[in-house]
Amino acid sequence: LSIMSHELSTPLTAIREGVSLVLEGEAGATTAEQQRLLKVASDNADRLERLLQKVKWATELTTGQMTLSLGLADAQPLLSDVEQTHRAAAKAKGVELTLIAAAVPLTCPIDRAHLMIALDQVVENALQATPEGGIVSVQGSMTPLGVEIQIVDTGIGIAKEDLPKLFTKFQQLGSQPLDDHHGTGLGLAITKKMVELLNGK
Repeated sequence: LSIMSHELSTPLTAIREGVSLVLEGEAGATTAEQQRLLKVASDNADRLERLLQKVKWATELTTGQMTLSLGLADAQPLLSDVEQTHRAAAKAKGVELTLIAAAVPLTCPIDRAHLMIALDQVVENALQATPEGGIVSVQGSMTPLGVEIQIVDTGIGIAKEDLPKLFTKFQQLGSQPLDDHHGTGLGLAITKKMVELLNGK
């Protein structure tokens, strides 16, 4: 998987750069229909890049190659970053994405980059599973056991019989996302491993 993702990344980079240059008019004028088709190609290249990144993370987590650097920090700014990262996608889908700020600093041992990866996976899933007019909220709180982060959505939900399969790699659950992006079944498996590396649950 590691070799495959690496080998695919090189031609993908060339494809993305070529499409981008044409979109920006560097290769001459384009019609509105050509712009539309190029945008579709660009969006799918971005989607493929995210897929390859997930394969890379899953491989590193499985083989123990991923290393984290934990340090005490406030997780609240990170939650704000996650909300801002997904704000445009939520707006485009007609979903309200809200951040509920904590009353106190959410100080805990974290690796900022890797916690961001984990949160991104969950928010991405929540947005995929939530129909237009729905709500996705991101909230952190301090509990007796430490920092708790909740990502809550008004989406299609998960069937009770699917819960034991939730964090299994390459697992597709019965309830499919509403936007036809069924994904790889890697996102939540990555999230679980990442959170466990952060000494969380």
